[in-house]
Amino acid sequence: MEISDEEVRSLSSAIQKRYGVDFTCYEIRSLKRRIVRIINKHKLGSLFGLWEKVLKDPTFVEEFTNEISVGLTSLFRDPPLWQFLRDYITEFFDVKNNSRLNIWHAGCSTGEEVYSMGIVLNEIKKSIFTHALATDMNTDSISKAKNGEYNMATYSDYSNNYKVYNKRGFFDVHVTKSEKTYKFNPDLIRHVDFKEHNLVTDPYNGRYDIIFCRNVLIYFDAATKGRILQQFYNALNKDGLLIIGFFDSFIPFSNDKLFSYLNTDVRVLKKSRIE
Repeated sequence: MEISDEEVRSLSSAIQKRYGVDFTCYEIRSLKRRIVRIINKHKLGSLFGLWEKVLKDPTFVEEFTNEISVGLTSLFRDPPLWQFLRDYITEFFDVKNNSRLNIWHAGCSTGEEVYSMGIVLNEIKKSIFTHALATDMNTDSISKAKNGEYNMATYSDYSNNYKVYNKRGFFDVHVTKSEKTYKFNPDLIRHVDFKEHNLVTDPYNGRYDIIFCRNVLIYFDAATKGRILQQFYNALNKDGLLIIGFFDSFIPFSNDKLFSYLNTDVRVLKKSRIE
């Protein structure tokens, strides 16, 4: 299906004006791919069919937004990252000194990253000294993340990722299994608040020691990436960490005074001092 850049921009502008939902700053190629997927999924036939559906049916806007913002994630994705974070938190957040760890999962999708962090904190006995915020603009994803129940089809891959992270650990102690699903134990997210949040339009409240934003920035244009990075910088405490994804690593952070790489292998950035 052929859709021009101008057609995508026109649709995004119309949605923003009518509903206040801003996709105008999304990277065109990524947005175009997702629009084509929505047209095919809902059998709308063409961009004109989607245009009519979105602009004439206000109830479809939330579903459209959720389809556009759907994320790809998995439990303990990139196990070396979680090993690095486990060791870093153990060394730099000493419970004897009442250190409180504040975390923001920005673009948390369906919650696998949140539960990964919950398991790390649970196993090093620091969850009670932590507060986390998990946000996403996709309301369906937020609901699934809160519930913490996943299809058994993912169990093998997720448990294998965990075993790479912690060879001596037991994944099953963190879940309750049924025939078709498994559910993470609620104590893994007792320190977490889940909220709907749009990185482009909503305010950045709070101060954090670690911000996760993995493979989210790639969907925005250069100007929007810059604004988001500046707001992440402002939201981080001194020496705070920004965790990015593999594809985000192609953004030239090294040329920016806001962040420098603390660990290039697992894509961990550290807040720099702006002179």
